[in-house]
Amino acid sequence: MFRTGLRVHYTRVLQTRRLHIEPSKSFIQTLISDPKSNLVFSKTYCPYASQVKDLLNTLCINYETIELDKRDDGARIQEILTELTGQRTVPNVFLKGKHIGGCDDTLANHKAGKLI
Repeated sequence: MFRTGLRVHYTRVLQTRRLHIEPSKSFIQTLISDPKSNLVFSKTYCPYASQVKDLLNTLCINYETIELDKRDDGARIQEILTELTGQRTVPNVFLKGKHIGGCDDTLANHKAGKLI
């Protein structure tokens, strides 16, 4: 399985595992467009990423967190995400294969009842 090398957070199971991501555009495109996955590309020190993760935890949404500042290839992954989404900042949120955006976008979608 290709998912071994990243930290994953499950809100209900409280289980952690490592995912492996190849920093290639095609691999990341496949990963973020998976309708079964919820991904948050984050940095551990980012308060906006923490706010999004807190919201997802409150809503009991299972998601995988990719902490870019903890990865040697984090800068390359962030470059690829910028190419694919036009968004350079974290958090960069994908739910069920759909790009949600950053913190403000995620909170606005939640407020409008469009997040889940």
